[in-house]
Amino acid sequence: MAVYKNNLSNLSILSNRYILYFILFVSLADLLILSIEQDFISIIIFILIGYLTFFFSKNMIVILSIPLITTNIIKYGSDVTKENFENSTEETKDEDLNVASSSTSKKEEKKEDKKTKTTPSSKDPSEIVDKLNKLVDLLKSD
Repeated sequence: MAVYKNNLSNLSILSNRYILYFILFVSLADLLILSIEQDFISIIIFILIGYLTFFFSKNMIVILSIPLITTNIIKYGSDVTKENFENSTEETKDEDLNVASSSTSKKEEKKEDKKTKTTPSSKDPSEIVDKLNKLVDLLKSD
């Protein structure tokens, strides 16, 4: 007769090999995405938090999942707070007035450009390059 122990340590999430591989894959994918986006600050935060977690736990699932979660909270959680930020100082009000006055002058310039705008009938590359240079100059002046 076999005696079955109610031992949850064999089925624990923290000691499951497949969970470890999944967390490793997600962590490497996250680091790859961060490097493609050239977000080196988040990569450094990930590595530092992982290094600090290593001193408190020797479990690789914990060591990889804590920096993964905290880095994503820091990166994507900060965008929500920036969206609703309002500053009621007079300095920003003055900047808003300057932007509004410059936008009306830009509208007048666009109207004049539309009047003088000619579309090239042929696809001559030099005409297209000239148009692009004018556009770049216009954008630089803004």
